Amino acid sequence: LFHVAICMAIMKFYPKVPYVGRMVPSSLVALLVGTFVEHVIFRKLLHIETRTVEETAEMSGDLPKFDWPQIPTDSDTVNTVLIYAVTLAAIGGVESVLTLQACNEITDTVPKISDSNQELFAQGAANLVCGIFRAMGGDAMIGQSTINIMNGARYRVSSTMSGVFMLLFVVGLSGFIELLPIATLTGVLFMVVLSTFQWKTFLILRYGRLSDGATIIIVTLMAVFLNLAVGIAAGIVFSALVHAWDSANHVDADIVLRPDMIINGELYPLVKFVHVKGAIFFSSCSNFINLFNVKEDPPVIVIDFKDALIIDHSAVAAIQGITHRFD
Repeated sequence: LFHVAICMAIMKFYPKVPYVGRMVPSSLVALLVGTFVEHVIFRKLLHIETRTVEETAEMSGDLPKFDWPQIPTDSDTVNTVLIYAVTLAAIGGVESVLTLQACNEITDTVPKISDSNQELFAQGAANLVCGIFRAMGGDAMIGQSTINIMNGARYRVSSTMSGVFMLLFVVGLSGFIELLPIATLTGVLFMVVLSTFQWKTFLILRYGRLSDGATIIIVTLMAVFLNLAVGIAAGIVFSALVHAWDSANHVDADIVLRPDMIINGELYPLVKFVHVKGAIFFSSCSNFINLFNVKEDPPVIVIDFKDALIIDHSAVAAIQGITHRFD
């Protein structure tokens, strides 16, 4: 707990120190202080040990080697590969776009569609190259991106240098990384969570629409217990159903009974004029049909669709049904 607290305190208040606070990244200072406290104060003076990276997992590695993958020929293996490929591509694409959006919000940058397309294309190309070097593919990392931004990074060179130094540490400088206490790294991750979490979510759950809160809960639970791709798909389907339900209530019409109206050269003593407004589709057809009553309406009805939108075949069928009912 001491490691976590001191790490979070340094990352919070160190950037506010004049001059020095902007020269050295706060996360680097927190890691160095945590390592010093662990190996000098805790272990040598107090004889207290906390788990380090070396005691958790080995960090050393070699340079990647070229290895052309063996393409499977049996249908079972191909189906398995395709399922995981589509799932991981969907998760990676969504997470990269969300990471880019979070970075834009932190830096107050106006997002562009071209930026998302560029990130996804670069990610796909990099994952393709990883496959022929026995490496594991990946996507945008919200934690590392947030740490870079918190340390003052604003350009793509920061992410490039992060990858280069990560390679150097794994290949030749793993001994330094293995000295880091796990608790200090936990403190860094806590600060990342506090910086990226949308605290307005609780306001949405408390004061927002019930459907918005339900969408957040559904996506969160399915992402935790299944995976992010399933959660996103479920959220999209649920939001689409909610939108269809809401749009069904937005169909309105101005109804006017006009006496002595001439239509196609013929004079009709009473005509019902219906000016329909809104979108007509499968969910709003019932509301549209309820605008008419065969027993009470005059024999001639004029329907104006100037401000209406006919979306699907259900709307066309509803209009044809009304026409047949008044024939």
